[in-house]
Amino acid sequence: MACSNAGNPAVAVDKPAPEGPYVDDPMSSKGYNFDDYQTFIDQPIVSFKEAPLLQKRVMTGELPPLKERLPDNPLVMVPWEEIGRYGGRLRYTEFTISYDHYLRHFNEAQLLEQMPEAGVAIYKWMGGTVQPGVLEYWEQNEEATVFTLRIRRGLKWSDGTPVTTEDVRYCVEDVIFNEDVMSVLPQWARWGGQPVQLEILDTHTFRLIFSKSYGLFIPRMIGWRWHQLMLPKHYLKRFHRDYTPLSQMRPIMERYGYSETDWGRFYLTMGGVGTAAGGFVPGRYPNIGEYPTLDPWLHVAQPNPGDYILERNPYYYKIDPAGNQLPYMDGLVRTFVSDLQIQNLKILGNETDLQFQFIRLSDFPLFKRNEAKSSYWVMPLPAWQDYMLIFPINLLTNDPAIQYILSDVRFRQALSLALNRNEIKEALFLGFGREAQLAPLPGSPWHEEGFDTAFADYDPDRAHQLLDEMGLAWDEEHRYRLRPDGKPLTLRIDYYDVTPPAGPGSEMAAAFWEEVGINIQVQKMDGARYWQLQGAGDNQITAWWANGAEPIDYAFTGGFLMTFPWQQWDNTQGESGRTPPDWVQAVYKNRDILFSSPSAEERNRAGTEIFRIHAEHLWNIGTVADVPVPFVYSKRLGNITVAEQRNQYAITVAEAAEQWFFREE
Repeated sequence: MACSNAGNPAVAVDKPAPEGPYVDDPMSSKGYNFDDYQTFIDQPIVSFKEAPLLQKRVMTGELPPLKERLPDNPLVMVPWEEIGRYGGRLRYTEFTISYDHYLRHFNEAQLLEQMPEAGVAIYKWMGGTVQPGVLEYWEQNEEATVFTLRIRRGLKWSDGTPVTTEDVRYCVEDVIFNEDVMSVLPQWARWGGQPVQLEILDTHTFRLIFSKSYGLFIPRMIGWRWHQLMLPKHYLKRFHRDYTPLSQMRPIMERYGYSETDWGRFYLTMGGVGTAAGGFVPGRYPNIGEYPTLDPWLHVAQPNPGDYILERNPYYYKIDPAGNQLPYMDGLVRTFVSDLQIQNLKILGNETDLQFQFIRLSDFPLFKRNEAKSSYWVMPLPAWQDYMLIFPINLLTNDPAIQYILSDVRFRQALSLALNRNEIKEALFLGFGREAQLAPLPGSPWHEEGFDTAFADYDPDRAHQLLDEMGLAWDEEHRYRLRPDGKPLTLRIDYYDVTPPAGPGSEMAAAFWEEVGINIQVQKMDGARYWQLQGAGDNQITAWWANGAEPIDYAFTGGFLMTFPWQQWDNTQGESGRTPPDWVQAVYKNRDILFSSPSAEERNRAGTEIFRIHAEHLWNIGTVADVPVPFVYSKRLGNITVAEQRNQYAITVAEAAEQWFFREE
């Protein structure tokens, strides 16, 4: 997944080549169970070491010795470049008070992890190699209905309490299956139409039994945070009415504005489920400072609204090849900023150590010009969105006349042909990327020649021809086309600032489509209003992104990008919703094979067929693929620079934050 920067005006600055014993080591950046690692290395790990800050706490008796805090079988993470040194706090900025797009990667203990490989990242499930995480062992039967999983032996919560299968039982039986907490079971927990069965084998081993083959279950678990399958029962049961009488909980419930009849929402507020790392921040969960976790850093302070400080977890389960407990850095310091310009000023003023989320590619030249005299390096890394600008079409929009037009495949093909992707690439992405229809990237098991070029040429004459074939006549001034009922044809593009290209991309698309006679109204709105329109089916065209151009992406094959009534029909096996046309039913059928078949070959065939259908029917319109994001990082930070030569996704780098370190000045 190479990023081209033809025509990029940025000034190149030579940064030091990555160096260190692990740069060219095939084990670099990968994780191994301690027991396994000891068997295939020349120099086994014979002792463990910890950060000076933790040593002091051990000496005062505040903490037990490191050997008692590490699991019996710690996870050995091989550094990207070299063994690091302890100390320092990473500074970064964020735009939202009640959410954090960085912590969802920096501070994330995952049940199973994905081995860092070029072209493969979390959100994409492109067949990457699964490696251990919180779980040290997993296996499945031939039918992919029974999965046996083992928690890392000796693993402890951040308060020192052992993690056991009772935490799994509590999560599944007392929380996920509790209708007052979760009114609808997660998709994985109801796979095959029946609730998953949990079987506890011992204090660390358990089984999940599904009523239907779930061949994609293990790959789907990549990126699952610990909370999705295990919760600290010893802590959370104080907020659970099956363990604590409501009368005892009443004072704290009233403190946060809940009555006894609203216990379920109160429980969610205290972090019982859904506490994804990005969302698990002060302001959303009032007890975050005391909540036991498995993450590398713990929340300890909130100096101002939106600002907070995290410090290392003394019970974190990873070590490096020298036996040093990770993370290397003592903590994280987040500063809330209100807009992009303030963030840029902090980057240029050397007031932040790392930024990559929501940085405009158009600012890349600015950062490069100032790189030599600054304290940071900047490199273009693949963005986690394979397509940063796509245009999903609502084929069931509420206006019957507009629905009739959007449902005609010729209209969607005309929209695609009318886009000048080269101009979009140059204007929005500085010449980076590749003009393409929304399709799997080369190297994906679902890639097939022709998918990314389907109706992707800039051919306004052909677009005019298709619109004429539909009978969309012109108005008297020959400026705009008319609907079949004779009224002016006007469409809306609704968007909110989910990615920087959404606004200018919508305006550019509107201009191109007006050239073929389609009047476009571009409407920017806040997130609440946007999702209200989506839920009501009142949207027509929207500007969005594609995490990974893959049929596994639920939004792509069945969620809001495909319209709710069809999805409802599929979820209820036709009992409700609206019956979709045959080609949509074929998408759902292949998606079911993709998720369920134990055969990787059969799953790949099904995924390829979904994109073959999309290449003809275009319910999403792609623009430019392989666009990078500026990754700005302190020149003092180690174990990062090699990411550029390895062509790693920016989020893949962020997920290795526990092995970053500050070099001595």
